[in-house]
Amino acid sequence: MEISRDEAREALGAIEDATKTSRALLRSWIVGVFVVGVIWTVSFAASQFLPDNPLWSMSESFLVGVAFAIYWGQRRRSAIRVAPQSRLAFLHTRLAVFYGILYLFFMLWQIALLRTAMESALLWITVIMFAAIITGVWLKEPVLIVCGVAVTVLSTLGYWLVPQYFWLWVAVFAGLPLVAVSVYLWRRR
Repeated sequence: MEISRDEAREALGAIEDATKTSRALLRSWIVGVFVVGVIWTVSFAASQFLPDNPLWSMSESFLVGVAFAIYWGQRRRSAIRVAPQSRLAFLHTRLAVFYGILYLFFMLWQIALLRTAMESALLWITVIMFAAIITGVWLKEPVLIVCGVAVTVLSTLGYWLVPQYFWLWVAVFAGLPLVAVSVYLWRRR
């Protein structure tokens, strides 16, 4: 089987387009994780040192982080072409549906079950880390799985072992790991 120069150029162009698309998606996701990590670190630390801050609650900071990630993803999505029926298209739609359903359940759990801000924060952390673990499994990305498990375990230990320093604990062990993972992934790409 012989391939002409034009066919080879066309195939190479398709590969380069796919590479550009993958890199753009990865950059978009990394920026979202970085911003969420910064928001978590700052808001958790502020909750430790300014416990009576009426202007900014934990739920608002979580919602700002999630809203930014959704906004950034939608903004980048319009600039990226995803081939229909591709694995990327499958994951893109499945992840969006999964996250939507998970966050609806989270809202139900928060309304029905929680009494304190610490319980709410721990639930937010564990729900988002559960989503990170599932994303890592679907995308075959061990860094996400390890980060999700580590942040969940460390946050839960902080809740049980050092409740008086819980906010500072999760600033260090929930917010900063997201920043570190995003920097690591940015350099690795």
